[in-house]
Amino acid sequence: IGNDKTLLNQFINLMDKQNPTKPITLHSGLSVYKQANTNNYSYRINNPMWKVNERKSCKTPVLAEAKEVARKAWATYEVLYEHDLIKTDKETFIAFAERSVVLPWQRTHDQILIERDAEPVPQVKKQLQQKLNSINKKINHLKVNCRYLHNIPVEELRLKHFEEFAHDTLVHLEGKALSWDTFTNYMTVVRYVLDTAVSEDIIVAKPDTTINKRIKELFKAKNGGKELSPKKIKTIFSELDTAIELNEKNLTTSKTSKYSEGKLRKLLSYKYLLKFILATGVRAGDECYLIKWSDFSIEPMTDSNGRPVVDYYCRITGGKIESQRGGRNILISKGDLKKKSNPIFAECLRPLAKLQGFSGIKDAIDSRSTDYIFPVDVRDVQRYIGKWEIFTESFIPYQLRHSYITKRIVNTTDSIDYIAKHCGNSPEQIQKTYNHATVMRHREIELKSK
Repeated sequence: IGNDKTLLNQFINLMDKQNPTKPITLHSGLSVYKQANTNNYSYRINNPMWKVNERKSCKTPVLAEAKEVARKAWATYEVLYEHDLIKTDKETFIAFAERSVVLPWQRTHDQILIERDAEPVPQVKKQLQQKLNSINKKINHLKVNCRYLHNIPVEELRLKHFEEFAHDTLVHLEGKALSWDTFTNYMTVVRYVLDTAVSEDIIVAKPDTTINKRIKELFKAKNGGKELSPKKIKTIFSELDTAIELNEKNLTTSKTSKYSEGKLRKLLSYKYLLKFILATGVRAGDECYLIKWSDFSIEPMTDSNGRPVVDYYCRITGGKIESQRGGRNILISKGDLKKKSNPIFAECLRPLAKLQGFSGIKDAIDSRSTDYIFPVDVRDVQRYIGKWEIFTESFIPYQLRHSYITKRIVNTTDSIDYIAKHCGNSPEQIQKTYNHATVMRHREIELKSK
């Protein structure tokens, strides 16, 4: 070319024609661009969740029109994915899971259901119900919560897909405070599907499913730390009381009304559930939901002065410790039932017993009722919390357990061993998880000893 600028300009123009324009990103996974030597724009859709990597012409040289075509194509795939209509020649994760895992689980479920209905012994019937609940959870995880993996061929699953799955649950469940423990429950059933695929020679070996530390930290950040501050706890119950008062004020008998009796009952039960967790440190979930009035006991005791006192215990048999024989006893109250300053009675058990038609706590306990103290429909409340817009800040009930344990470590002289037994943990786990609280406790003791 030398110093001839005319030739140089022709060369630059020629190179521009040979190369496509820089892609214009509309959002993650969707872009438009111009190919070499063409006037019309094309779009590209790349979404691993849908197992779609598509390039097509927009058939228009106008950028605004090309963007509209691209967005419509994206929306079409979105609808197809929502209804599981995106097909592939290879067997997808969900197709294999339905055939080899869900179907046998469903058969087991149906058989246990027959056994439960015919079982005359309450304790055995309860154990069978727990098995049914467990199977239902696993099936729900596969069909609903693991949707990101549905259309990926089972033999093509790799670590990146599981990490993308983790990120997807964080993004699409924003505001619902999905915990790391909940996600690991999803991954447990995913690993079971992969193990089954190995046993059926669908895949040679199970892929690595170890989620990296960065994503674990994202889950931790989303949950907003462990315990809730006293100010936030006060705000939570204040906002819940406001919602309850609003329902009571506008209550109607119509089942379709926004302010129905059913919703009011759920909100009241949810409030007492939160109060119970905060006062006892019991785990949110089956540890609470499977408690019955027959699990409570009243034990007469004598104090150091020889005066009679009455202690109240509750036996926890559900949740994490359901496999442990007999469960664990927790002391929920020391002293007299009539003690008005006791929050577990005044703010939780007494109104809960009256809500269920008992005259009081003692009446409910003496009845030896096998009804759950928290109605089954209280589980529905958690699904509607965001929709009802009750709380200004998101939280999960489990954080109230963290608040209880932290407060007990810092503000009481109870040994770590005793706190661990009460909460269903090992002393080592308490030391590890609540290291900040144990350090603060030792500092408090140090200051008081001076």
